[in-house]
Amino acid sequence: MPNQPDINKRLLAVRVSREFYRRLQNAAKKRNVDFGDFLRWLIERETKDILLTKEDYEIIEQEKQSDLAKRKKFSLKRQSEKRHLS
Repeated sequence: MPNQPDINKRLLAVRVSREFYRRLQNAAKKRNVDFGDFLRWLIERETKDILLTKEDYEIIEQEKQSDLAKRKKFSLKRQSEKRHLS
């Protein structure tokens, strides 16, 4: 389906103080990198040594399958609605 996010990625949202947000922005600017890329780099750096277990990978696969099923259901619903409008 076009314009769908990568099924292997999750959206991560956090609330931080305005001061902390500004420090992050300044740190990214200082390194001349995109803000999102900078945040991903920081998180990757701090988690690269954390190993995932077999159970972790099973959970990830279950989440992906669930997301695919939701997308399919939504797509079928939209197709049905379009047919009714025609």
